[in-house]
Amino acid sequence: DPSFEGVKWDFSQPVDRDVTLYPLWVPNLIESDLVYSMRPDGGVAVGAVDQTSITGDVYITDSVLIEGVAYPVTAIANRGFVNTHIDSVRLPSGLVRFEDTSFNGSTLPSIDLASLTSLKEIGISVFGNSSLEEVVIPASVETIKRAAFHTSKSLKSVVFEEGSELEQLPDECFNNCTSLESATLPIGLKSMEYLAFGSCSSLQAIELPEGLGVIGS
Repeated sequence: DPSFEGVKWDFSQPVDRDVTLYPLWVPNLIESDLVYSMRPDGGVAVGAVDQTSITGDVYITDSVLIEGVAYPVTAIANRGFVNTHIDSVRLPSGLVRFEDTSFNGSTLPSIDLASLTSLKEIGISVFGNSSLEEVVIPASVETIKRAAFHTSKSLKSVVFEEGSELEQLPDECFNNCTSLESATLPIGLKSMEYLAFGSCSSLQAIELPEGLGVIGS
């Protein structure tokens, strides 16, 4: 009912009475080559409208207006830029997560992750089969999922920022990154799972943190 006027519920507050909640359906927003969609956390995920046609430089704003309300862009959508032929991307400053396979197979040569101080999660195969040449992973990242950078054969350098909160490198994280020459690991790393650096034929040596307790086969 368009005439219904409710109050946005604050889920951070305890419920001390009976309440009736009604869903508010918010449509996707399409601006130029990008589509923005709501996420359960109140943020917005972004991806390409058509991954086969988007090219050049991509600029993603920090927030978008949907039906007159400003929502922060907090995620790159699942398969959002998969197999895209883009030259550069400006990421939103409040980005929290890359959803699964969001840049898998992209020709993007570089990406600025270091400035993303709110980034918490890099999903499954996000940068798998990509053209990235180096990666600096910000200290705020808490979770990297399976095969996040696998088969990125142009990748030469990986650095985890000082103070990294990451404790686990997942299965196949950098598997088959055949050009990888150096990797600086977080000092708090506790486990490297199966094939985390498998088939990294250019990687001559790597310094393991003292607290590392599990190394997968």
